[in-house]
Amino acid sequence: MGLNQPNLFLLGAPKCGTTAIYTYLGTHPHVYFPAEKEPHFYAEDFPSHRSCTTSVDYNRLYAGVHPTHQIIGDASILTLYSRCALPRILADSPQARFLIAVRNPADLVVSLHRQFVWSGRERDSNFVTAWQREVALVHRSTAGSSKGSPDAASSLLHYPDYGRLGTRLEHLLSVVDRSRVHVLFLEDIQMRPREVYLQLLDFLELTDDGRREFPRINEGRQHRWLWLSRIFQSRPWLMKSIKQLGLSESLLAWGTRPASRTTIPVKFQNEVRKYFENEIVLLAELTQRGLSHWLSSDSELRSDTADAVC
Repeated sequence: MGLNQPNLFLLGAPKCGTTAIYTYLGTHPHVYFPAEKEPHFYAEDFPSHRSCTTSVDYNRLYAGVHPTHQIIGDASILTLYSRCALPRILADSPQARFLIAVRNPADLVVSLHRQFVWSGRERDSNFVTAWQREVALVHRSTAGSSKGSPDAASSLLHYPDYGRLGTRLEHLLSVVDRSRVHVLFLEDIQMRPREVYLQLLDFLELTDDGRREFPRINEGRQHRWLWLSRIFQSRPWLMKSIKQLGLSESLLAWGTRPASRTTIPVKFQNEVRKYFENEIVLLAELTQRGLSHWLSSDSELRSDTADAVC
């Protein structure tokens, strides 16, 4: 790899504040993140998300690194779910540091489903039936009627795997020293952004750059006309022409609106929480943090304002 090899990897998870972290940290004078947030160079098992497949292309993203940049980052958020990325990263950067952003996995999968509907990857706009479809794959695998255990790498829409945050963190800590791993909670980023930011700078051994403003990033939106969005998504040449004409932002403003709250039956909310109970308990143990409120039926699964800094 080149001289400007990343030494910080924001591994994920999606819809957990990673865009906010990338944005806030990326303006620090001693931090460099490329303009392309998620090259997924190391995640060979996510071919549809890899914008860089050669080291030459990947190194080109870091051509702007200056000697004053102490931290050189990669924010490819599906790396957390890759089977092959971590060994490759550690081979190139043995002393790399890692960030993982987390939230209630039940909220995460609801939000992620909405994102996949937005992007056109998910054809079923009903979270309940989409979730049931993916859980059925787990049951068939457990019963031995399908080959291998489904995961996000084998099926991008496999929502149950995205919520396995405890398992993913446990695996990372089994191969990387705890001193080189920092966990951020979305609820903290939303409620105490300045405090979270200072803790992050301390982890990275960076001085405070005085940031006081933490604006909403990546606020959730939805299509006004889903059928029209699918026409554009199925015709990449059309989207390319619109971008070349400089009309993409106008089209986005015209064809979308702020996302509305996703309504999920209470009984089903409890079912999703129960599904992730062991993962939440494991994450609580690994982070030494009380997370019992994530399992409480008093809190409604959220996919609206909770995404304001994702």
